[in-house]
Amino acid sequence: MRHLFLFILLIATLTTSAQHCPWDCDGMIMIKTDAGKEEMKKLDPVLVDVNKKLILDTSLGADILDLCRILYYDDFLKIRIEGMGENDPNRYRYDTGYYFAKNHYIVKFNYCTYNRKDTPTDLFVRYNDPASGTGYSYIEVPPSRRLDLHQYNRAINTKATDEILRAVQPFILTINRKEFGLR
Repeated sequence: MRHLFLFILLIATLTTSAQHCPWDCDGMIMIKTDAGKEEMKKLDPVLVDVNKKLILDTSLGADILDLCRILYYDDFLKIRIEGMGENDPNRYRYDTGYYFAKNHYIVKFNYCTYNRKDTPTDLFVRYNDPASGTGYSYIEVPPSRRLDLHQYNRAINTKATDEILRAVQPFILTINRKEFGLR
C-alpha cells in the first residue's frame, strides 16, 4: 500500500511539473498580398469575429491581451522584441521565432477558441474602406487558412524555416489589391 501511495505521488508530481508547449492554442494567419506596405497601413487590417467584434489574442495569458492586428512580419517582430521588457524578458520570447513568415503579413490568435473542430468560428479580416457605409469591409478567413502553430513547435524550435514554409503553403491566404478595394 505504501508503494502504491508513493507511486501515485510520483506520477502526480511529474504531471503537475510537466512543461507545456509554448504554442498550445496559438494560431496564425499568414497573408500574401500585392498591396504595398503604405497601402496596407492605410487599410489597417485587423481580425474580427462573426459579430464583427475585434479579437484579442489571449494565447499569452489573461494579463497580455493583444489586439489581433495584421502586420507585416518585420513590424510584428519589432513590436514583439520591444515587448520583451526588462521586467518580463520572456513575455514575447516565443513570438520572435516565426522566421518562416518573413515577407508575409501575419496575425496571431487563440486557435483553441476560434477553430474548434466541431464548430469553427467565422473569422474575418476587417479593413478600412471609406466607400463602405460602415467605413469597413470584410474578407472571410476560412478555417482551411488558419495555422495551428502547435503542429510546428519542433520545427519552430529548431528554426527549420524552409521545412515549415513548405508545409504551410496551403494555409497562406492570398488577398489581392482588388479584393482590398484598391486600384
